[in-house]
Amino acid sequence: MIKSLVFLMAFLTFPVSDSSAQDYPSQRAARLGYEMFADFYDILAPLWLKALPSKDYGTLMAAAPLLDSAVTAIHEMKYSSRYQYKLEGFKSRRHQLLSLVVEYEKAVQRNDSAGVYSKLPQIQAVFESTAVFLLPLPYPTFDRALTEVSRFTAALPAVKDVSERSKACESIIQMIRQISPEDAPSELKERDLSAMVPKELVYFETLSVRMRQTLDSGEIPKFEQIAKELNTRFQNFRRIYLE
Repeated sequence: MIKSLVFLMAFLTFPVSDSSAQDYPSQRAARLGYEMFADFYDILAPLWLKALPSKDYGTLMAAAPLLDSAVTAIHEMKYSSRYQYKLEGFKSRRHQLLSLVVEYEKAVQRNDSAGVYSKLPQIQAVFESTAVFLLPLPYPTFDRALTEVSRFTAALPAVKDVSERSKACESIIQMIRQISPEDAPSELKERDLSAMVPKELVYFETLSVRMRQTLDSGEIPKFEQIAKELNTRFQNFRRIYLE
């Protein structure tokens, strides 16, 4: 059932037209630093969105070596996770992706248009479902705070108004206070034997309050330093506990 859901997710999240592009798994994986997924998508998207619907067999055939090179980069990439099921799932799915691309190439070599047309949708689906295993475990309250902290830190050089910074600080503090260890993914709670997650969340709040205090007291360099530290702590938490 899990495999079926992941497979279905790939179909639902991959854009079917330029106007309906969504934030699908391979996009998110690329933003996490897995650039090879962006590279593969840059090759695949024109085939899926244009060449396949228009039955442009010449373009589909010409893309075979490009797909082979891009899938090799994915197959050789390094990936580690604290969750064995994610690691094994990724390895299994990327091997399936490689096999499909090889079959696609063979169909091209045979000048088998039916084989090419049937393999490309499978490649698209398995590509997206491979990316799913790279994504962090969902932790909604943490994810919302992470997004806010990241945006805030990125905007600091451009936003100098103290009142705007103060409003953003207060919003971050409130978001952090909404993150509860009890709401953490079950996989994380099962592995957090030393109860580090609650301690990390307490430290998030401590840093955010200190950040607000330094802003209020006019210690701007220290305020900006703490803001960057808070963002780093959030990014590290995601990488260490959720990926």
